[in-house]
Amino acid sequence: MSRLSALLLCLIVAICITLSSAKDLYKTLEISRNATDDEIKKSFRKLSKKYHPDLNHGDKAAKDKYVEISEANEILSNPEKRQIYDMDGYEAVTNPNHNNAQMDPFAAMFGAGRPAGRPKGPNAMVELQLTLEQLFNGHEVKFTINRNVICPTCRGSGSHDGHMHTCKKCNGKGQVMKLQQFAPGFQVQTQAQCDVCNGRGKVPANKCEVCHGHRITKQEKELTAVVERGMPPDHKIVFERESEQSPSTTPGDVIAVVKQLPHSRFKREGDDLHIDMVISLKEALLGFSKTILQLDGTQIPISQQVVTQPFEVLVLPGHGMPHHGIPSQRGKLFVRCVIQYPQQLSNEQKVAVTELFP
Repeated sequence: MSRLSALLLCLIVAICITLSSAKDLYKTLEISRNATDDEIKKSFRKLSKKYHPDLNHGDKAAKDKYVEISEANEILSNPEKRQIYDMDGYEAVTNPNHNNAQMDPFAAMFGAGRPAGRPKGPNAMVELQLTLEQLFNGHEVKFTINRNVICPTCRGSGSHDGHMHTCKKCNGKGQVMKLQQFAPGFQVQTQAQCDVCNGRGKVPANKCEVCHGHRITKQEKELTAVVERGMPPDHKIVFERESEQSPSTTPGDVIAVVKQLPHSRFKREGDDLHIDMVISLKEALLGFSKTILQLDGTQIPISQQVVTQPFEVLVLPGHGMPHHGIPSQRGKLFVRCVIQYPQQLSNEQKVAVTELFP
């Protein structure tokens, strides 16, 4: 390819990008930029009937118009695509290699374009302090987070009316060259994101009255964490894409981490529960029949008809924690018998014990 041909090709690419970026999908559907989803559907139905090829046989202009309104509806009826279009224009939606600012056609031709894709933002971590009763029975926890969100008025464009101007500082490239000094008399020229347009290559002609051109606003968001029965400590409940929003990035997740509070009676080990049960010396020698208050309020019967050894552990299968994911299955309950000895014996008691245990 000759140098002249290469220059002509780059010029054509630049013109196509400019024309496609200037395409106004709202004008195509004859709606305002603040149109609701219902208004978009209503306008599309009306225009599609008017320009449908089946009703306009042989009319090429009507056919082309139908293609335009179908494409506009496909983008604007999709919340994610509509947000990308509002923020970065038509090219950002239709060209997967487009990254928020118009790519230099010469750089694109020689492989120097910026990488495609929308990076994911950081996750936000929240700790849920839960009692053992809540983890045993299941629970719902409501909590509130304060986060940045895409401005709902301008949908992240920063513009009052959708009109954008080419950034004068970077001339629409989204990048500027900076001189960085590494040592005395030694400077290196580096490429950095334009701090005026934040890499977009364009700025609002009239700033949004709500976000003042910042493209984001503050929002208080209430989330509900469903704590399932038997959830283990440090289990993560993930709320996908509910973290901080930022133009040109995919929101991170809000991750709620289960933290189990200490319990006054029970100790948990996996799906098993451990508890100490105090019995008298008489009960240790002659047997006993008692109940243990479970975490759901029920009474668990437990009995022993033989001599109980000090710190002997009785095992009750199926009375432990519900198995997470299969709550009908339960772990074991380990009951350690703690014998309560009398503080002192009377003379008569000492004689009686001596006679019983010569």
